[in-house]
Formats: sequence, C-alpha cells, structure tokens
Amino acid sequence: MKDGSFIQVINAPEGPRCIVVFTTAVGKEPDYDKEPEEKAYHYGKAVALLHQASDDFTSAYSRFTLDVDFLYRQSIEPIRPYLLHRPDDWFFLQAYTERFFQRLSTWPASTLDWGFCHADLQGSHAHVDSEGKLTFFDFDCCGPGFRAYDLAVFRWISRLVE
Repeated sequence: MKDGSFIQVINAPEGPRCIVVFTTAVGKEPDYDKEPEEKAYHYGKAVALLHQASDDFTSAYSRFTLDVDFLYRQSIEPIRPYLLHRPDDWFFLQAYTERFFQRLSTWPASTLDWGFCHADLQGSHAHVDSEGKLTFFDFDCCGPGFRAYDLAVFRWISRLVE
C-alpha cells in the first residue's frame, strides 16, 4: 500500500473486507501431467507439514467450521435457484446429500484429523519452484475442519486436469 502497510480495510457491498498484499510465490502452478504419483506424494507431504505447523494455531476471529454440515448440507443451498425449474433434480440432490451426511455422521469423530484447514488447495493456490518446494497461498477459505478435506480438494483438481 502507499503507506507501506500490507493490510487495508475497504468498504465492500457485503461489509468491511481486508485487502492483503503478499510477495510473489516463487514458481508456477503445479503440473500433474508428468509423474502424477510423485507430485501427489510431495503435495501430500507439504499439506501434512502445513497441518503440523498449524496444530497450535488459534485466532481471535471466528471462521465458519468446515464440518460435514457446512461442506455438504449448506453448500448445496446456493444451487437451489438454478434448479427451481427442475424439482426432481433438486429433490435428488437433497436426498443424496442427506444420505451422504447420514453416512458420514456415523463415523467416530476421532477417525479423521481435525484442525486448521486451508480448504481450497486446488492447483492455482499453490506454486512449485524449480527445486520442488511448494508454497501455498490464498487462505480466504481456511478454518477449523477435517484436514482430509485439503487432500480431497487436491484429488478433485488433479482429476480436472486429466
């Protein structure tokens, strides 16, 4: 910013929002075309290190919780307006989500690691340098949640680029 700070609050239509200026992350977006298993291993290792480093992370600011209700039940609501003319499809989506939610709800909470999650570790939110070092950025979706979700996002994005 002009005053030398890295954070500034602006008034946005939805309320005050922060703008944060970062240095450039060295490297480029990961490429999954060559050696995908090796890249997945290194990506998973880097995510594990991020999770370990954040084990003691606390914040005075509240965040949404990346739990099963948020990730599944609440995430389908924005789709509803687009399916008003297709009530059978909306019913199917709701029923599927509810079955999935019920199935996941039977798992003991201790079976999945809970803690800080980036929650959007898709390829464009990471850069890899020439030595293979990953740098993660764009933490606007982060919050407490099931850490396996960070790996699920990686699987999702790596499948999209096939």
